[in-house]
Amino acid sequence: MNQHDCVTLSTIIERSRSETNTGHFNVDIGEMMPTLEDTWKIFQLKVTGVAITVRRVENYEEHIVCMIGEVPPGRSNSFIQLTWLRNTFNQIPKNYNRTTLLRYTRAYLLYLVGRTIFADSTNRTVPTIYLQLFEDIDVVGQYAWGVAALAFLFRALSKVVHVDHQHLSGSTTILLCWAHEHFKLLCPIPKEIRSGQPRSLRWVPPREWYNTQNFNLVVRQELDNAQINDVIWTPYEVYLDIGEESADDRDYGLRVQVAGEEVSEELEQDDEMDDNVPIWHPSRPDEGPSNTQPIPTPIQPEEPRWQLRPVLQDGRSATHSSRAALIQSCIYHCGSRSCQHNESVNDVYIA
Repeated sequence: MNQHDCVTLSTIIERSRSETNTGHFNVDIGEMMPTLEDTWKIFQLKVTGVAITVRRVENYEEHIVCMIGEVPPGRSNSFIQLTWLRNTFNQIPKNYNRTTLLRYTRAYLLYLVGRTIFADSTNRTVPTIYLQLFEDIDVVGQYAWGVAALAFLFRALSKVVHVDHQHLSGSTTILLCWAHEHFKLLCPIPKEIRSGQPRSLRWVPPREWYNTQNFNLVVRQELDNAQINDVIWTPYEVYLDIGEESADDRDYGLRVQVAGEEVSEELEQDDEMDDNVPIWHPSRPDEGPSNTQPIPTPIQPEEPRWQLRPVLQDGRSATHSSRAALIQSCIYHCGSRSCQHNESVNDVYIA
């Protein structure tokens, strides 16, 4: 992860609130945070299907032997070192049988989720209890992995906002790609992707950020001063066919687009069974349908001359408030200090 991505994540985390599981921005923008729709469109992780649950393991050593055939070294087996998984199951032996294939597959999948959606703050270990998710390989593709990934990320965000936690667990890729999809001020130039590829591939870093001096402050100021038009509220209206979307997933997408006007049939049935069960609509991450936040109406205010924002060739607004900051933007987007974008730097006026 390059320095630009680290600063972007840090700026988003600073605005996160554990009470609502949302990011609190300025008055114009309101609250925003990744939803299940973002998780599906960015990662192609299912948001419908079998719920991911784990049962208590009485004997970790026996469970590990049953699942992958080998026990890692160490006194405690409640966690497994990711480096041990990689080194032990890196290459499947020749003339393998079905049992060996299943064990290596489970080890690979455990390593995969431990490095991505269920990554801990150290990125070194993965809980042993996750092995039971891969007990039946045929069921793995039916799990609602997107729901679990987003819930894990929200739980991690609710912890990292406190001063005694310094590292974020969960999938930082979801949070970073969501910021790139929705905030024009933060995203690099997106790459072209083929049909069937997840949208997260649009934001693979093209290069390292060369000049990071004061960049953290610049990003903070940009988000604090962001206007309604600086946010892409519906980035998925036009997107490539991802190919694997089921009928349930398409129905879910329709429910999300009609925010506050339609509630899933399952939630309505639950509410009829118990009056104390609130109807939670997935269009908004926080609690309560009455708090649904609509998309603000775009505005085109007449800006003072000192606030003029030059528009780069790709259509984004170069809102940085100094020549040095604009040069930094050109370095990241174009890889050069002397590019055609810098010709518009004279249009920026400092009060």
